[in-house]
Amino acid sequence: MTARLVGPVAFLALVAVGFLMFGASDSTGNKQLTPAETIAPYATNVAIPNIQITDAAGKETWLNKLRGPILITLWSGECPECKEGLKDIETFVKGNTQFKVMLVNHLQNPETANAVLKKNSVTLPTYFDHNGDAFRALSATMPASYYIIEGRIRYFFPGRISTEHLQALLTQ
Repeated sequence: MTARLVGPVAFLALVAVGFLMFGASDSTGNKQLTPAETIAPYATNVAIPNIQITDAAGKETWLNKLRGPILITLWSGECPECKEGLKDIETFVKGNTQFKVMLVNHLQNPETANAVLKKNSVTLPTYFDHNGDAFRALSATMPASYYIIEGRIRYFFPGRISTEHLQALLTQ
């Protein structure tokens, strides 16, 4: 009977040793990140390309003239992830009025884009990249967010930006 218990007892001993070595350690990846650590993988330092966008009235704005700090988010009404992300940004900005955001719609006319924004209760300032120049020059994904400080892209977030990332940007 003792021989039959050797295997299970050895297995349990191995599990216990593994738990003691790995389970009780802080090195399991559950460490709480600081705001700077949260956004560090997205850090960059690139000049903003000389790109023209327009508002709904047709007034031109040049991205390279922006000093920031400001978050620019490229989006399209045909992109479900974009629409969800815009709602998150809208909610965040309502609670953090010092946070500046500029939305840039990719290739849609203002009427179509504004209808999408209205349907999703998004009221953030929106500009238009009618010919796709911004999308191409920034090598953008959809959606994509760029945090601008002193006329330079300091952080690039491909895909939907998280609330944690938005919160961390407030510390920059």
